[in-house]
Amino acid sequence: MDTVIRLAVHGGMFGFLVLYLSPVAPGLGITHAVAARRWSFYVGLIAAVLPALIGGLGAITGYMRISDALPGVDPRYKAEVWEVGIAEACLPLKVGLLALGVAVVPLVIGEIRRRRGSSRAPATRRPPPR
Repeated sequence: MDTVIRLAVHGGMFGFLVLYLSPVAPGLGITHAVAARRWSFYVGLIAAVLPALIGGLGAITGYMRISDALPGVDPRYKAEVWEVGIAEACLPLKVGLLALGVAVVPLVIGEIRRRRGSSRAPATRRPPPR
């Protein structure tokens, strides 16, 4: 819970996007696991990767901000400011990767179910000829 609050407070625009998109990814992954269709796999995969990509962009912009702010910091506190800045810059990426990890499991389960279902013989048989 602390990570979510810190992401909402310090995450910036990318943090909010990751927070809003992260619950969608596992939901679509579960949808694919329940009703395994080709379209649900692709939609779930895009929804799973999107928070991680946005989190990566948030981390990159956070790194750029901290490296821009570091020259104006007192040399005694540079290491501490760098450490705290990097920890905050990584928050969107951590949450985005967490959403990706949680969403991949039901996506894989659904894809296994879909491929096994398509390789089986049809459930209905024709009546034998008379």
